[in-house]
Amino acid sequence: MTKYSDSAIPDLAQVHRSKAQIDAEIERLKQLPEQLRQEQHDRMNTLPPSDLIEHRIRQNEYDKLAGRGEIGNVKREVTRHLWVMLLLLIAVVAMVWWAYRSMERYGLL
Repeated sequence: MTKYSDSAIPDLAQVHRSKAQIDAEIERLKQLPEQLRQEQHDRMNTLPPSDLIEHRIRQNEYDKLAGRGEIGNVKREVTRHLWVMLLLLIAVVAMVWWAYRSMERYGLL
């Protein structure tokens, strides 16, 4: 009779599989420092996204929140308010000019 029984053979195969897994893990860990160095080098040599891209991302997020129709309505309303403000400014200038001319005519200035 041999020193090892038949049940030892599957255990030996399991040991070989475990050893192969451990060896693969060791190889992976040996390559890890080089991989980390390469990743850091890539990060250092990669330019950050430009401001234009960030602006487009923010604009897209805003467009998702507010529909295109709503944006158009707001722009139209702002334009209308600017026209009203311009007309009011013209009216104020005309009234000041009228008051100045009246004061000149009646000799108050």
